[in-house]
Amino acid sequence: MKQFDNIFFALTPIQLINAYEAKHAYGINDNESLLVLFAENSITINQLRSVLKLQKWNKILFLFDEIKSKDGSSGSNFFLKTIRIIRNIIRCQRLLRNIKKTSVAFLGNIDNPYMHYLSCRLINTKKIVLDEGNNTVRRMRWNSGSEEYYIGGPFSNNKKNRIFRILGHNKYIPKTDLTFFSVFENLIQDQRVQYRQNFFNYTRRVFDLDTKESSNEVWFLGAPFLALGMLETKQYFNLLKTIEGYYSNYQFIYIQHRAEREKELPALETRLFDYPVEYQLLNEILLPKKIISFHSGASINIFLLFKKIQVVNFELTDSVMKSGKLGQGRIELYKYYKEIEADNMINLPLSVLI
Repeated sequence: MKQFDNIFFALTPIQLINAYEAKHAYGINDNESLLVLFAENSITINQLRSVLKLQKWNKILFLFDEIKSKDGSSGSNFFLKTIRIIRNIIRCQRLLRNIKKTSVAFLGNIDNPYMHYLSCRLINTKKIVLDEGNNTVRRMRWNSGSEEYYIGGPFSNNKKNRIFRILGHNKYIPKTDLTFFSVFENLIQDQRVQYRQNFFNYTRRVFDLDTKESSNEVWFLGAPFLALGMLETKQYFNLLKTIEGYYSNYQFIYIQHRAEREKELPALETRLFDYPVEYQLLNEILLPKKIISFHSGASINIFLLFKKIQVVNFELTDSVMKSGKLGQGRIELYKYYKEIEADNMINLPLSVLI
């Protein structure tokens, strides 16, 4: 394989869009870049192929294949997962032999075990983390102490990462090796970690977003609160119906999260997209007037991409949750959204609905 000065790792459509933005922001030519895609299922592969139409790359490599069980479905048992992980690690090792002289590696998600595995072994390579939404918030505000190394990648306690630990691939990354290319601003508390903000300038220009017209719709971005047992069905439904009434002058559309069960909220007009909402919006002829959520991670991306859409975040608190705990990441997101409030980013307590 030809040696490339820059290598980009991406798994999701949003990571790929961020790779385009980084390629533009850092002034990287097409013939200097290799794009490595980590998709393992047909849905994600098809999504990535659609996004790939935005820009040319010198070489594109789909690193992994989808493993099928005998009945034709994606393998889900522990044995098949183990075989897949081992095979994927072998492919990563083969790739490493060809990219050791790479100057810069752009990592779609440093917590992905495969990307973490590769980045740990690119010893003399500058590493730039492409933030895909709330990763920077989730990571930087409580992983910014005196530790010398970044703790991430294969350290969370799920089956895939336990296999990585058994195989001896759980290494740390020196913080001085990292730069974050992020949609967030002024969140880096550890001065050893470099930072550059992503404003989506390339994507906004390619899609000519400022010329798009608006409909009379408002979209509410769903979240898997019911599936995770964080809210009761009746409680969640009542909150949504109250918000729908608050925006009674608009057509209220509930955008179903992919982790939610179908027809879980039958009394609402619901849509389910094949793509992340940000990419779906890029391809809509008419944009919704407002995007509403309980401080979703997508809010910051939509805020920066679409100046004509007003982003509204309703604050959830621990006292509302069935489990009594909202989660630190979502709490930190709302704090950040309050800090950057603007005409097209407003934040409201639930008390305004009473």
